[in-house]
Amino acid sequence: MESIIKPLVYIGIIFLAIALKQAGVFGKDDYRILSRIVMNITLPLTVVHVCVGFRPEPSMYWLVLIGFLCALLPMLTAFVVLRKKEAGLRAFGMINSAGGNIGAFILPIVQVFYGAAGAVSCSMYDIGNALVMAGGGYAATCALLHLNQGGQKGIWHTVGGFLKNVVTSVTFDAYFIMLLLMACHVRLPEILGTVTAPFAEANAFVAMFMVGLMFQPQKDREKIKAAFQTIGIRVGTAAVLALVIYYTLPVEPKIRQIAALCAFAPVGTLAPVFTEKSGGDGALASFLNSITVFISFFILLILVDTIF
Repeated sequence: MESIIKPLVYIGIIFLAIALKQAGVFGKDDYRILSRIVMNITLPLTVVHVCVGFRPEPSMYWLVLIGFLCALLPMLTAFVVLRKKEAGLRAFGMINSAGGNIGAFILPIVQVFYGAAGAVSCSMYDIGNALVMAGGGYAATCALLHLNQGGQKGIWHTVGGFLKNVVTSVTFDAYFIMLLLMACHVRLPEILGTVTAPFAEANAFVAMFMVGLMFQPQKDREKIKAAFQTIGIRVGTAAVLALVIYYTLPVEPKIRQIAALCAFAPVGTLAPVFTEKSGGDGALASFLNSITVFISFFILLILVDTIF
């Protein structure tokens, strides 16, 4: 029962934000403040907090690679499947297929069923996932679709644009630096965990509340079609990847199960922000985000209760 309560609380936070916005407590652009807080403060410091005292086994570095591939491949699938669509819809599909919400959604469920060891496995997966979800996927999308380059399409403009978008993502930088420190066996001081704890505790609430404030009901059939097409790409690739992970990953069965569950994570909380930055429809991305929260919730419950 505990495994169900925490994800339901996160869903409730989204509905709370929607209700308060409808009541006039928050305006339509107030989410922008929260998006800056999440991207530049709470999420990067959450990354640091998780890594304090974190000592992964060598075999668990497989999970970093798996998390990276599970975030990257759906985005590349969207790039190919949506090749005949206009740039805005392609950007929407790619960014909202790149990575998932592991820390604020999958982790609580995994932690209940698999304990602390499961949380560690989930965190290792999330490092690879976040390299795409927290800025890498946005940078790659802009580079592949030649967005924000002033019409320039040369290779150096493409590479330069990619590097600029990656380096300027504080969250991506935090994940990348923590991965390097762990690989070099650098031990972070315990006091850093104490300092970052309040920010880590606040991150899930702020991120979910931001998604709720961005939420807009959709009536445009073409937009709804685009959202569900992206869901099809996400769920379809997740199913294939989960099967490959479960039957081929060279680690113990419990870790394979956790990695397979992570593949079905809902859209990352930063996706609406990056969608808007790329010139896409941020409100539609938030609509999609909310739908995938429910879809992932039920898929995970079915997998844990009937298969794993």
